Amino acid sequence: MFFRSDRKEPVTISGVIVAETKKAILFDDGIMREWVPKSQILDMKSREGGLYEITIPRWLLEEKFG
Repeated sequence: MFFRSDRKEPVTISGVIVAETKKAILFDDGIMREWVPKSQILDMKSREGGLYEITIPRWLLEEKFG
């Protein structure tokens, strides 16, 4: 169980960007594929092999990726 303040903590996940619009990216972490609003991406780094690491709030990770 997470406390309310924990839900704001940033978390980083790795995956690929499948598609992109002005406002969101379609991110695939290898298990799930979800649209992530660009406004909620705190940091994004490209890695080898076309992979990306995105940092988002924990509440968004729980909402989008379970």
